[in-house]
Amino acid sequence: MPEKIGKLLAGALKRSGAERSVRASLVLENCRQVLEELFGPEDSAECRPTSFRAGTVRIVCSRSVFAERLRLREGDIVQALEMRLPRSGVRRLRISS
Repeated sequence: MPEKIGKLLAGALKRSGAERSVRASLVLENCRQVLEELFGPEDSAECRPTSFRAGTVRIVCSRSVFAERLRLREGDIVQALEMRLPRSGVRRLRISS
């Protein structure tokens, strides 16, 4: 029965156009979690995932030093997101400060 409800919900989200928004929210929340795991709660608080479009997660950092740290670990971050959300389509990060 839960599987049928899941299919109904997925269909309703697709028809309403909300599927993209839900997917983006999931990607952004998981990105926050990945950043906290990789950089710790204090340092990850210096950045904020703001949007997800066309395979790109945009992250705004409060300091350029932290933005550079994220750029150096972009591959690790993208890979962690792919592991968590295999069908999300995350391909790259756009990091700014």
